[in-house]
Amino acid sequence: MPRLSLALSLLPALVIAGTAATASAAAPADPENRVHRRFRFHIDTDAVGWTRGRSFLPADAPDGAPITKIDNVGLGFARPLQGDKPVAGTDPILGTIGTSMFGLGLGYGITPYLILGARVGLAFDRTTSPSDSPFKQSNNFFSTVFTPYLEILPLPRGRILPFILVRSGLSAVTFGDRSRGSEGPIEVNTLDRFSLLGPTVGVGGGAHFLITDYFSIDASLMFDYRWYFAKSLTKDKIAGTSVSGDWERQWQSFTLGAVLGFSVWFGGGGT
Repeated sequence: MPRLSLALSLLPALVIAGTAATASAAAPADPENRVHRRFRFHIDTDAVGWTRGRSFLPADAPDGAPITKIDNVGLGFARPLQGDKPVAGTDPILGTIGTSMFGLGLGYGITPYLILGARVGLAFDRTTSPSDSPFKQSNNFFSTVFTPYLEILPLPRGRILPFILVRSGLSAVTFGDRSRGSEGPIEVNTLDRFSLLGPTVGVGGGAHFLITDYFSIDASLMFDYRWYFAKSLTKDKIAGTSVSGDWERQWQSFTLGAVLGFSVWFGGGGT
């Protein structure tokens, strides 16, 4: 009987302990985690960027043939990249290929410490010759880059979330020079277009500064490297001629950029 009485007296305590253990197991183990099972929509821009480009020599190039090199520096939010200042003087467009005026991305917290996502970067510009001549010239530039990424967050709690980011994807660029006009018997309508396509890899680090649980200011330093294959096209609509080259290894460049942006966070948390 004493043993039975002791067991009955301990029963409420065992029930309470079991209930607490069950509730603890059912509750999120990490309710303050800012990343896990949350979506992140983000917009960013290169606030400061330095791009260095270098051409590949063709296979039949003679010994001692010159290699084209260029450095470009740019400053400003969502700036047209053709305006980036060339440090070493040649066509500045060659130094800007692969970079972006701004980027849009979407990520998802697959674990408390990892965000898997993808980013699309865009850049475009158009210039025309300010001339009273009947013959007008225009230059068009468009660039895009698609890079899936993995973001590693060693400290996924609190209001400041430092991260390391690795990404890899594909860049595509096209820019053309069009001339058209007529005067008397002379008529001109020509197009010279240069297209590039190539892989890109990048690595960087920064931090998300959470203003609220759903909005953050993002700052990072990114390094991206690209290898391009290029193809040229020349058209003369008046003469009815079109000459297209083959894809050839043409250009490589890297960009070191200070990136600023913001993110909107939504979805559930927990583990």
